[in-house]
Amino acid sequence: MIMGKALYRCTNCEQTFSRKWNAERHNTQKHDEMAIVYNKESKWRSHTGKEGTATFTTTTTTAVDPAAVSTSTLAQQNSIHNGNTAPK
Repeated sequence: MIMGKALYRCTNCEQTFSRKWNAERHNTQKHDEMAIVYNKESKWRSHTGKEGTATFTTTTTTAVDPAAVSTSTLAQQNSIHNGNTAPK
């Protein structure tokens, strides 16, 4: 038996563990069971991840050309943002 070989990994912080118990305890104490722990060799995955959580997230930002937006649209957006109602 090889000692110290990292078999389990936390999906939240990528920390590795040689024992399943330590990986699950880490998930409970550090991540409030929001991460998933998996075994790199057998592909075993814990089912302790809480509902509605995402393991990996991506963000997309889209730039808008100011010349393409009409001044009336900008005026409506500004008045709504400032708490005013749009003109009738």
